[in-house]
Amino acid sequence: MDLVRDLHRRGITVVSITNDRLSPMARESDCVIDLQSSFDNNVSVTMYSGVALAGCLVTALSCGEQIDRIYETLDCTLVYAQRSISDWGVNLTRVIGSVSISHIISSPVEPV
Repeated sequence: MDLVRDLHRRGITVVSITNDRLSPMARESDCVIDLQSSFDNNVSVTMYSGVALAGCLVTALSCGEQIDRIYETLDCTLVYAQRSISDWGVNLTRVIGSVSISHIISSPVEPV
């Protein structure tokens, strides 16, 4: 919270992106973007990553940076990732046989 107070002393507007509009960070912020998303362990990493990326892009834009190259690189990376996911399924089938991916994900891990 010291960082937020320091930013306010310098006249900088602080924007929070949160799931808890009553959090200490949100209370100290000038503007709060409340995602209103219930907590879920399975999506929290994805949500955090997306929010972090959005925050970085907003920061870059507010500092006058051009984000076209970032956008193009991110777009190409996502297309590559999407193609790679199909390959993973094919390669996993070759390695483990006909067991479905959903079976692997939902199977409990046996202690060693």
